[in-house]
Amino acid sequence: MDLPDQALWDCYAGGQDEAFAEVRRRYQGELFRYLQLSLGEVGAAAAQLGRALGLARNHRGPHEGFDSLRGWLLAVATQACVPAHIPQDDGLAAWLSDLRRPKAGSEDELLREALRDIRHEVKQPFLLVVVMGLAVEEAAKACRFSVRRTERCVLRACRELAALRVFKGD
Repeated sequence: MDLPDQALWDCYAGGQDEAFAEVRRRYQGELFRYLQLSLGEVGAAAAQLGRALGLARNHRGPHEGFDSLRGWLLAVATQACVPAHIPQDDGLAAWLSDLRRPKAGSEDELLREALRDIRHEVKQPFLLVVVMGLAVEEAAKACRFSVRRTERCVLRACRELAALRVFKGD
């Protein structure tokens, strides 16, 4: 399906189950990268990805106040930490088994290492805004923070990473 995101989601919401396979195909890599940076481990990111995609698959309504499907999916991934048994999507396990770990010294590997000791509530807004490119307002919704708190968290993470001489802001 070569449809824009909103049209694709409308197809899924309208009962065309195959549309979700395309949503998964478009976003599972980006969601996995975000979760791996956030959680620091391949296994934890894979489990979280399965939960997030399961939660998204079970929702056929609107994006709950988000401007984009991408922003909403990142919010679902952010909030999907609650342990639950949600069956894996067909093909997800195979996709994850084919995934190669980043090479030692890669940008993601260095960033994951630097983020290891930064508090979760500061790390999440930083990743959503700086790494994933969400607007501060959408990152705030995803984290369930105010915009002001989100901005402070991003700045704090930048300062902490700069102190570690890992991240250099503009």
